[in-house]
Amino acid sequence: MLVLDDLPGTGGIPQWVLDNEAAGHTLDAYEPCPPPHHRAHGLVGVVVVVAAVLALWSGRPSSEPDAQVAALAAEATMTQVGQQLFYAHHPQVLDAAEFAGRCPARAVGCYSAGAGSIVVYEPEDERLHGWVVTVASHEMLHAAYDSLDDEDRRAVDALLDVTMAGLGVDDPLRAQVEASVDGREDTRRTEQFAYIGSQVAGVDPRLEAFYGRFFDDRQAVVHAYTSTGSLLVALNADLAGQREVLKHLQSQGRTSEAVAQRGVVDSLAQDIGTLQTQMSGAVVSR
Repeated sequence: MLVLDDLPGTGGIPQWVLDNEAAGHTLDAYEPCPPPHHRAHGLVGVVVVVAAVLALWSGRPSSEPDAQVAALAAEATMTQVGQQLFYAHHPQVLDAAEFAGRCPARAVGCYSAGAGSIVVYEPEDERLHGWVVTVASHEMLHAAYDSLDDEDRRAVDALLDVTMAGLGVDDPLRAQVEASVDGREDTRRTEQFAYIGSQVAGVDPRLEAFYGRFFDDRQAVVHAYTSTGSLLVALNADLAGQREVLKHLQSQGRTSEAVAQRGVVDSLAQDIGTLQTQMSGAVVSR
């Protein structure tokens, strides 16, 4: 699950978040699934596992994706295995109105093994498309972690420990993981796996090999994440500069020029606010 606290410079809480919390509604952000060999119970379980294996062998996804979902998988450079996991959870990419109430409070995406679902929020502004790639990749990685057998999971967990230990004390990823775990310790490992896999460029080669099962070029996913943050950083830096120009004009008593500059500042501030609001899902009227 990705939460609003993960987004650089986001502001405000969507009305649908406030409504859900006021009504006492809760949703499970991530429903962990036991290792593959513990999942099948009885004939039904065996049939499900066999069907999944046959689908993988055939090279065909168990659920045909729509064009938008397939394009996201391609942008994230998901391998055939990654695509299979993504498509099998019937991913939905939703706008703000459709997304309202589909995931836990402050989340912009969620995964449920039990429901077999992945839900991704898509901001309206095309400049934020990289964030959609990030969220889709993050949620697929939850399914990827669930697909690991016990031996692989132990190896991955040890490598996740190494990676987390190498992060700075104030590294934002630490807070991101805590926000998503939210006291549910059984989700810590899968959240670490998803955050690191979609946001951290340099990892141990052994961990990279595991991610390589699911992405052809994981750096493309990391770039999608960093480019969104870079966009907002650049816009905020521009806004700060434009405000300094406005102050200078006002101090010089150049009223007409200051009025025009105020328009530039207000327009840029509004643009940034719109982007931040869209990233948080807060486009539903409050």
